[in-house]
Amino acid sequence: MQSPAPGESTQSQAPAAPPPPPAPPAAYGAPPEAGQWVGPPTQQAVAGPAPGLAYAGFWWRVAATLIDDVLLFIILFIGGRAFVKGIDYGNGNIVITEGQWWWVVWGIVATLYVPVTWAMLGETIGHRVLGMEIRRVDDGQRPGAGQVVVRYLGYLASSIIIGIGLLIAAFDVRKQGLHDKLAGTAVVRRLPT
Repeated sequence: MQSPAPGESTQSQAPAAPPPPPAPPAAYGAPPEAGQWVGPPTQQAVAGPAPGLAYAGFWWRVAATLIDDVLLFIILFIGGRAFVKGIDYGNGNIVITEGQWWWVVWGIVATLYVPVTWAMLGETIGHRVLGMEIRRVDDGQRPGAGQVVVRYLGYLASSIIIGIGLLIAAFDVRKQGLHDKLAGTAVVRRLPT
């Protein structure tokens, strides 16, 4: 080992630092530039549309439908007992002698219950019991008559296709079924305060 020459430092010079690695491509999660908007990932749950509200999930909607179905069954049962008379169980035959009109009336009530309550209340009674409302996606107001008609026809079509159009709500970020997407609506639930 040689001794340092006069005026030279006894410490050796450190090697130059290696250059920094290149920035990752944008597809690999590079941070957005300042001021750039980044929407939520497609599979991330979206917070409610307004403070105090959350999108009503699939099972909340099923529970509301069950409440509505029980209500309609009670109307059917009470009306059947009150208006349908003369049921004869003799000879293994059932004969209705009075009140055949009740079945027609009940069919009309059952068919119109959902679209009429959607239009007048913005919800069915089952929705109301569970603190849910139907709202337009674009401005949060109650759906108009045209949207109610489109939503109801979409609801019927969704039911006919093995309920797949209704089941979509279980997997959608905003919990919208096919009928909601067609009509531009969403079902929201008031959160407890």
